[in-house]
Amino acid sequence: MTTLSTVSKTLFIPMWGRIYAAEHFPHILYDEKALSIRHHIPATVREERQSQYACLASAVRSANMDRFIAEFMTMHGDAVVVEIGCGLETTFWRCREKAFRWYCVDLPDVMTYRATILPAEQGLYYMSASMFDEERMRAMKNEVGDRPVLFVVAGVFHYFDREKIINLLKTWQSIFPGCRVLFDTLNKKGVRGVKRYMKRAGHKEAVIYFYVDDAKDLVAEIGGSAALLSEGDFYEGISRAGMRLMTRLSMNLSDRMHMVKMIQLKL
Repeated sequence: MTTLSTVSKTLFIPMWGRIYAAEHFPHILYDEKALSIRHHIPATVREERQSQYACLASAVRSANMDRFIAEFMTMHGDAVVVEIGCGLETTFWRCREKAFRWYCVDLPDVMTYRATILPAEQGLYYMSASMFDEERMRAMKNEVGDRPVLFVVAGVFHYFDREKIINLLKTWQSIFPGCRVLFDTLNKKGVRGVKRYMKRAGHKEAVIYFYVDDAKDLVAEIGGSAALLSEGDFYEGISRAGMRLMTRLSMNLSDRMHMVKMIQLKL
């Protein structure tokens, strides 16, 4: 059985953010499934002093993803959602009503552990694979046929170099023509901000390779039929009611400098 000795405890940090929001800011995100498995979160994660901003950043990312997923599924009654680098995300249980099929994709040790606390159920399929595994992606394409596909990539692209991500998007474009890709990213100022935060928090310097200053430039690099559907600031439309002053200031600065953003592409 896979345990926390083989699966990074950092998988629980985004879940802890969703739980924090559900308990203190349910108007931003209410995650009943995350609350139901709270007891699985290690004491080291529960007791670590994270800033309110850090906790809410995870929840806001989930809320943003949920909104775009809901829009996609409203447009397409036979939608297929592919959640890349799913970790211990509980997106399926918040958004599953209209999805024809939902894939969760992550590396084998992560998926093995995930299955112990978030077992798959009807309509939810687990795939132990790298997002760069072209053979597995082609197998998925055979399963879903020509149904509309949305790739959801939360907090993943940052850690790979730009060329590798561009080539990945070109591969998805080839296998799933017309698919959509929804992801969060930083700009260059955002990368510097994350590195400073990690240093102050006493963590090793964050290794972040991929960032996007202008999504139009990214689209041009992908080429072919790639198109930009949306590019927006991360905290846009998020109510700051009840937040600490430093949290509100950090969110306002992030949006003003476009440091963190949500991007949706059509490939």
